[in-house]
Amino acid sequence: MPRPENALFDTLGFTWDRSLLPVIIPAQSVELVCFKVHKSLSQFVWEASLLEGLALKFSEIQTLLDGVSVSGHSIATQAQVLRLASCTKRLIAMVRSGHFGLTRPVFCEINSLLVRQPSQGNSVFRDEQYELNSKSSSADELRAAALASPRLSGAPVLNSIFNEGTTSLQVCSPFERAVAFFLFSSVQSFFVEANQPTSRFMMNGVLLSHGIDAISIPLADVQHFEEIIERFRETRDGSAMMGYLAGLCAPGTSFDKVR
Repeated sequence: MPRPENALFDTLGFTWDRSLLPVIIPAQSVELVCFKVHKSLSQFVWEASLLEGLALKFSEIQTLLDGVSVSGHSIATQAQVLRLASCTKRLIAMVRSGHFGLTRPVFCEINSLLVRQPSQGNSVFRDEQYELNSKSSSADELRAAALASPRLSGAPVLNSIFNEGTTSLQVCSPFERAVAFFLFSSVQSFFVEANQPTSRFMMNGVLLSHGIDAISIPLADVQHFEEIIERFRETRDGSAMMGYLAGLCAPGTSFDKVR
């Protein structure tokens, strides 16, 4: 009889070592964890901006969030920082109101807040206007092709992949579900633009909705984080990323030693 995780891994298109997951991830009230993100908004946005390659100082982020432009940085760069701040605030509002979920409308809204030129076309999956040729390929063949080549522009049946993936994640604990969705979305690149930040915001939405502190990658770990992502894309083994992020959520767990 197939093991339950085999079906999960087959659906998502990657694996991780579930036996290493920490038994307990500290949880608090939803209001408290949302308040902590709001209180440290400048820090949260600064660390998010570093992952986007934006070389701004923390003090410059604070200045921008106070509504004052900073010299030495392009208008586009400053606008991107403000988009990260706006998306953070919207995510907090969604979680507080109980409207956040791993759904396509929420996913697309988060992405629309992060893209450079918002339009209706930015809020749909890459294959939204793609017409499938049912005569040449079956739905199963198209889905297999999408999983095998997740970065292919116009990958077919992304809506089906998204629905099956999010449904399969319901068997996971909140922390595992959050990180697995981040990895799933990173693999599939559902959108034309801003896939990784969109995936991180969705991950944090899951965490916050269950009273778990949002994850922000420290400056000292940015390169390490990017290296883990690259290894994951090459190997389709998410154990190292699960371990690293578990270490940020629950320092001292055995899982944070998986590198």
